[in-house]
Amino acid sequence: MAGHAKAQGFGGVVLMIDELLLWLAEKAKEEFAQEINDLNVIVDHTTGQRPAPVFVFAAVQRDLKEFFPDLVDESQVHEHLDHHSERFKPYIKLQDVELRHIAKGRVLRQKDPAAVAQAVAELASRHQKIMPALLAGADPAYLADVYPFHPALIEMLVDVTALMQRERSALRLLYELLVIHHPDLPLGEFLPVGSAFPALFPPAGVEASKKIEQMQDIHQQYYARLKPAMAELEKDASLGLDADRLKALDQLIRTVLLAEVSPRLKQGGLTMERLVQLNSVDVEGESFRGRVKVAHGDLFALSQKVPDLQIVGTGKTAIVRYVLGRVSMTEILGRARSKVGGPNKRFEVFWPAIKKALGVGGLKWNRKGPIDEAEWPLMWRRTRRTGALRLCNVREASYDAFETDAGAFTILVDYPWDEPGHTVDEDRLKAASVRKARGTHYTVAWLPRHMTPTELDVLTDLAAVRYAQTSAGQEDLLETLSPQDRAKVLEQANQREGTLLAKLDEVLHEVYVCQGELVALISDVDTRAPRETLAENLEHITTVLMDRRFPGHPQFGAEPRKGELELLLRWMVDAGDVHASVAYDDATGKVLRTLGQPLELVNLGQVKASLRLDSRYIKDVLQRTDQDSVAWGPVAEHLRDTYGLQPLVIDLFLCFLCQR
Repeated sequence: MAGHAKAQGFGGVVLMIDELLLWLAEKAKEEFAQEINDLNVIVDHTTGQRPAPVFVFAAVQRDLKEFFPDLVDESQVHEHLDHHSERFKPYIKLQDVELRHIAKGRVLRQKDPAAVAQAVAELASRHQKIMPALLAGADPAYLADVYPFHPALIEMLVDVTALMQRERSALRLLYELLVIHHPDLPLGEFLPVGSAFPALFPPAGVEASKKIEQMQDIHQQYYARLKPAMAELEKDASLGLDADRLKALDQLIRTVLLAEVSPRLKQGGLTMERLVQLNSVDVEGESFRGRVKVAHGDLFALSQKVPDLQIVGTGKTAIVRYVLGRVSMTEILGRARSKVGGPNKRFEVFWPAIKKALGVGGLKWNRKGPIDEAEWPLMWRRTRRTGALRLCNVREASYDAFETDAGAFTILVDYPWDEPGHTVDEDRLKAASVRKARGTHYTVAWLPRHMTPTELDVLTDLAAVRYAQTSAGQEDLLETLSPQDRAKVLEQANQREGTLLAKLDEVLHEVYVCQGELVALISDVDTRAPRETLAENLEHITTVLMDRRFPGHPQFGAEPRKGELELLLRWMVDAGDVHASVAYDDATGKVLRTLGQPLELVNLGQVKASLRLDSRYIKDVLQRTDQDSVAWGPVAEHLRDTYGLQPLVIDLFLCFLCQR
C-alpha cells in the first residue's frame, strides 16, 4: 500500500479508524493484545523504511482502560496497553464544551426561528443576572445555543454521561428528553436540570461503566425511599403540599441527587438559592424569596422522612446534599427515635430552645410544680424593673399563677402543644375566667399556635441526633460500624443537629410570633406579637404592661443612681433657699438634664437653673405634707402606687422636704 501510494506521487497514507473501542470490545484477551500489536505495526515495524509513511488516527472516546472495567484483573492486558500508551496520546482533544455547539447544530433545529429568538430574548433578560452565578463562565449566548435546555443541564450531562455506557451518550439523552419525555414543551419554558433524571435513571434501572455502585445507589435512593416519602408528605394536610409544590419538590430532589455525581453542578456546594434557580420557573406574582422559603420548608419536611437528605445552614445560603453510601442515617436515626420518644424527651429539647429564643437562658429558673418560673429583668424608662416569667400549660395553671406583685408584671408562656383533644381555645378561656374571678391584672398569657405533627417531629429528631452522639448512643447504634464509618455518621449527626436547631428556631418564631396570640388580663393591649423575634416581643409585652400600669412615670435620660440623686438633692436645696436661678457646673448640668427635667423639677438655662415647685410630682408631695403632722409612709406609697417611682427617687422627694 505504501509502495503504491509512492508510485502514484502521494507523500504518505493516512488511515482513519472510528469506533476503535467497540471493535476491541468484541475481542478475547489474546485477540485484544494481537489487534493492539497489529495497529502498532502499521506505523512502527522492523522490516526497514517504508516507501511512504503511514499515519493512523484512531477516534478514542474514552481511556482504553476505563472502557474495559471488566479487564481490571487482566494484568497482562493492562501491561500491554501501558507499553503502547504513548501510541494513543491525544493529539487532538475535543473539550467537553463542544456539547453545547454539537447540541445546537445537530439536535436543536428550530421550526420557527423568529418565535424561538423572541422567547430566548425574554428568558435571557430575566436570567442574565443569575446565569454567571449558576455556571462558571456562562453567558447569554450559551442560553441561546441550547434553549430549551437549561445550560446547567448541558453541563451536568457532560459529567453524568461520562459515567454511563457508551450507548447512553449525552446527544442521545437530549433527543430522548425532547421526543419521549417532553414532546409538548411550551415555547418559552426551560427544561430544568431535574427534568433529565428520568432519562438518566429510568425506573427499570441504570447501568454505568464507572462509579456503578454510586449510580445504582442514586437509583435506589430515589425510587425506593424518596418517592415513597414524598407520597407520604402529600397525604399530610398540615403541609399543604399541592400538585405544583410536589412537582417542584421532585425536581429539586432530582437535582440534589444529580449534583452528587456532577462536579459542574455541585461546584463548591449546592446552596438553596442556586438549587431553586436551577429549577426555577417564572410565576407571575410569586417572589423568588417566597420560592426559596417554600423549597426550604418542603425539603426539610422530606429530610425528616429521609435523614440522608441534609440541609446545612439556614435561608438561601443553606447547603443541600444527599449522603450516599452503605451507612444510612435514615436507619440509624430511625432506631434512635425509638429511644427518645415520650413527652419528657420533648421537654428536654424544648426548654433550652424556647429559653434561648426568649433570651432568658441566663436567668435562674425555679420549678414550682408544673411551672418553670424566673424573675425577668426589664429596663423600662431607664429604670430597672422585675416581673415574673412563667413557662407552663396555661390551661392547667392555677389562678395564683396569674397574680402580679406590687409594681410588677407577669408573663405566662404557654406550651405549643397539649394533650390530644385540647385546643388553644381552652387556654384563652382560662385567662378570661381568671380575669372574671379576680379582676384585672397586669398579666399577659402568650398563647402559641399548637405545633403540627411534622413540627413536633423536629423535637423528636433533635433528641434522636443528640442521643446518637452520646457515648451510650454510639455504643447502642454504631457498635457494628468501622471507625471510619462511625466518624462519618457522627459528622452527619452533628450537621443534622445544626439544621434541626435552625428549623426549631423557625418553628418557634412561626407558632409564637407569626401565629401566636397575647391574651391580657387588662384592656387596651394588642393581641398580636408585633416585633420580629421572641426576645423582642417579650420586652415589648412587658414594656406595654408597665406603660399601662404607670403611665405618669417619667422617661429618664439616665438610670437614677444614688450619687446622681444626691447631687440633684443638693442643688434642689440650694435653689430652694435662694428662690432664684442658680449657676451649675457640668456634672450638675448633666444630672439636671437626665433626672431633674424628667421629674419636672427644673427650669434649665444656658448656665443657670431654677427650681420648680408647681409641677405634678413635687406639687403632689407638697400638698400631701401641708399639715402640722405628716406620716411619711402614705406619701411614699402614693408616689410608688400612682407613678411607679422607685425607692431612691421617692427618697429624693422626702429628703428634700426634710431639708427644706
